[in-house]
Amino acid sequence: MRITAQLIEGAGGGHVWAERYDRDLADIFAVQDEVTARIVRALEGTIVERLGGPAGLVETDIPEAYDCVLRGREQYRLFSKDGNLRAQQSYERAIELDPDYASAYAGLAETCLHAWFLGSAAALDRAYELALKAQRLQPSLPFVLEALGNVQLFKGQHEEAIAAARGWLDLEPGNADAHANLAGALHFSGYSDQVLPLIENAMQLNPFYPFYYTLYIGQACLALENYEDALRALQRSAAHNPDSMPAHLFLAACQGLMGNAALARDELAAVKRIFPEFSIVWVRTFLPYRRLADLDRVVEGLRQAGLTD
Repeated sequence: MRITAQLIEGAGGGHVWAERYDRDLADIFAVQDEVTARIVRALEGTIVERLGGPAGLVETDIPEAYDCVLRGREQYRLFSKDGNLRAQQSYERAIELDPDYASAYAGLAETCLHAWFLGSAAALDRAYELALKAQRLQPSLPFVLEALGNVQLFKGQHEEAIAAARGWLDLEPGNADAHANLAGALHFSGYSDQVLPLIENAMQLNPFYPFYYTLYIGQACLALENYEDALRALQRSAAHNPDSMPAHLFLAACQGLMGNAALARDELAAVKRIFPEFSIVWVRTFLPYRRLADLDRVVEGLRQAGLTD
């Protein structure tokens, strides 16, 4: 295996440092540790000091289990029914290979949470059980904190969810998704005015950010009744991932609140295409808003779009 590492100056694009490593692939974790250590020594530790994060943390000794978790995360972040099923299968395979692999349980918890959105009534409690098991195995693992906080949010444990999200950010201040995750928890907990700075940080850390970063901006602007800004952000999110039901959901609500009835109906049709069982009852059941006024605003927009009970 050949690994090429480069350090590029962001503003001008010039190469600051580069190195090539040729290694045998017999033990990928040993290669990872060795190459990481060499890069850190070459750069005198400046990257680690700037980005932070736990060092030397071994999650599993089984490379195939590690690979399954990586594949599972990739599929889960599509936020689609098929992607969620593939992610679930990957995480279950990781647990078969390593029954003490905390990240696999954390990932499986998130897939159960998504299954709950799709109508599996018992899946939320199952997600919570799995997240707690992951916490018992490795309580300070970033992925564990992510999964636990997300499940707590949808169980109505808002302050606990915020604490878990802040815990992840404390562990990995250079992780773009950690900033975005905290933004999402704060939005649903009634602190939408704190969302934009976190997402801006996330976008600086990851210029190739996923669709849900702009979704969080749109959701926050909608809650703050900045409908023009919400519309622009939500349109970007939906264009980025046309199969994302939440992007179309909030876009339909935004268009409805702005009085754009025809456009709102189009977005509602997109939601129904992705999730035919969508209804006002679903919205009131599954959107984890702590403040009733925030939930009522979304519901009113959807009613204007033509959604019924």
